This record gives sequence, structure tokens and C-alpha cells, in this order.
Amino acid sequence: MLLLLLLLLLLLLLLLLLLLLLLLLLLLLLLLVLLLLLLLLLLLLLLLLLLLLLLLLLLLLLLLLLLLLLLHDFYYYYYYFFFYYYYYYYYYYYYYYYYYYYYYYYYYYYYYYYYYYYYFYYYYYYYYYYYYYYYYYYYYYYYYYDCYYYYYYYYYYYYYYYYYYYYN
Repeated sequence: MLLLLLLLLLLLLLLLLLLLLLLLLLLLLLLLVLLLLLLLLLLLLLLLLLLLLLLLLLLLLLLLLLLLLLLHDFYYYYYYFFFYYYYYYYYYYYYYYYYYYYYYYYYYYYYYYYYYYYYFYYYYYYYYYYYYYYYYYYYYYYYYYDCYYYYYYYYYYYYYYYYYYYYN
């Protein structure tokens, strides 16, 4: 009986050992599962971080694109403004040049017209003067001639009268 008891005790010990071993195995398995869960959690966290990083990169890219669009618009407006300014300047210069040319032309025309008028006036004056002079001269000549003729005639008449009176 003692042997039986001993055997039973041994069996119990064995069972206990087996149970402890099983418990240890279970604990190890649980630890392994926990480790795996931790690893999975870490992997998930890493994935989440990567996703966040990707999202941040996408946001940065979007911001850059927006900035580029704004800059492009600004550049376009600036270019347009510059072009408009250049066009305005060119138009102003052209207008000024045209105005200057017109003024020059008008001045030249006016000067020419004035000169022509002056020349015409001078010519007319000269002609008038010449005509007046000629008329005066003619008048004078005519008068002189008339006077002379009259004088001559008078003299002749006087002479004739004198002669007639004297000899008759």
C-alpha cells in the first residue's frame, strides 16, 4: 500500500508537473500571442505613421501646387500688366510722335503758308509799287510831256503870233 501511495504521489507529481508544464506552455503561448499582438500593434502604428506621413506629403504637394498656381497667376498678371504698360507706353509714344509730327507739319505748313503769303504780299506790294511808280512816272511823263507840249505849243503860238504881228 505504501507503494501504491507512492505511486499515486508520483503520479500526482507528474500530473502537477505536466500541469505546470502546460501552464508554462500556455503562458509562453500567451506571451507569444502578446508579443505578436504587440508586433501587430507596432506594425499598425508604423503603418499609421506612414499614412500620416503620406498625408502630410500630399498636403505639402497640394500646397506647393496651390502656390505654383498662385505664382503662375501672379506671373501671368504681372506679364499682362507689363505688356499693357508697354503697350500703353508705345501708344503714348506713338501718339506723341504723331502729335509732334502733326505739329511740325502744321508749323511747317503754316510757315510755308506764311512765307507764301508774305511772298505774295511782297510781290503784290512790289507789283503795286511798280505799277504805282509806273503810273506815277507815266503821269509825270504825260504831265511833263503835256506841259512841254503845251509850252511848246504856247511858245509856238506866241512865236507865230509875234511873227504875225510883227510882220503884218
